[in-house]
Amino acid sequence: MQFDLDRICSVLRNGRDIKIAVAGDFCLDKYLYIDSSRDEPSLETGKTAYQVTRRALYPGAAGTIANNLSALGVSVICVGLAGEDGEGWELERCLQPLIVITHLRMGYFFCIYGIKFYYY
Repeated sequence: MQFDLDRICSVLRNGRDIKIAVAGDFCLDKYLYIDSSRDEPSLETGKTAYQVTRRALYPGAAGTIANNLSALGVSVICVGLAGEDGEGWELERCLQPLIVITHLRMGYFFCIYGIKFYYY
C-alpha cells in the first residue's frame, strides 16, 4: 500500500468531518509533583514521606490516541471500560472535553493508572 501525502494532508485539513471511534484500554496518567524541601520521615515507618504539592491528570493509552485525534480536529467516540472508583470518575472527566460521545462502562473494572513523580 502506498501512502499519498497530499491525500493525507487533505483529509487532516478537513478533519472536522471525520469521526473515529477509539476502542481499547483507557487509563489515567497521574503526575504527582513533590516539593523535596517538605519531605519528612514518617512517624510510623521512618521512611521518607513525600509531600505532594500539585497533581496533573491526563487520559493515557487509548486516551492518548483520542487526545491526539481531537487535537487534529477529528470527532472522537471513545469506547472502553472504567472503574467504579475515583480514578474512573477522573478518567471520564479528563476525556469529556476531547470527545463527542463517551461509552465508558462503569462496573467492576478498576482503572489502571501510572504515577510519575517530579521533583523540583
